[in-house]
Amino acid sequence: MKLSVNYFFSDNNELSIEYKALSDKATPVNFTNHSYFNLNIQNNDSLNHELQVNATQYLEMNDEFLPIGKICSVTNSAFDFREYKPIGKMAQLKKDNLKGYNAYFIKDPDTATPIASLREKVSGRIVDVYTSMPGIQIYTGDFLEGNFVPFGGICLEAQYHPDGVNHPCFETNILTANEEKSDFIRFKFSCKPSK
Repeated sequence: MKLSVNYFFSDNNELSIEYKALSDKATPVNFTNHSYFNLNIQNNDSLNHELQVNATQYLEMNDEFLPIGKICSVTNSAFDFREYKPIGKMAQLKKDNLKGYNAYFIKDPDTATPIASLREKVSGRIVDVYTSMPGIQIYTGDFLEGNFVPFGGICLEAQYHPDGVNHPCFETNILTANEEKSDFIRFKFSCKPSK
């Protein structure tokens, strides 16, 4: 398999990542980008960030964050981010037990809106994520360590359904032999300082 990854910066404060893959045999692939975002350099953690995800469904995971094959509705759940919600509040934080998110959300059909948006009101910074892929993994950095602190950044990982080849109801990305496949992730950055 041949893979190319190209990065483009635009004058509109956008970073685009384009993936192109070509294989000589049918091959399952699942590319993503694992950048951490903390939109306020004054804070060590990102618990004051607010998240919006344009998704009505998510994948149920086991204790090891692996999908069990069940697609769930976000309605009346802790996974409902259709409106902006603070990460800290939604992470069900306890003083001595931080529990965040490592969950896959299935993109709603409207491709004109970002699949996810992250904002921090003090700095006013916002990052919107657009993608050709069918969903996004949201990871709140609970297990960061070493030079980083837990919840020090949030990952917005657009990708295909995790473990899709083992669950018939999931959308998976299998390259057809000798047919080039392209996907993209685009991060749009903006700033609306609080008044």
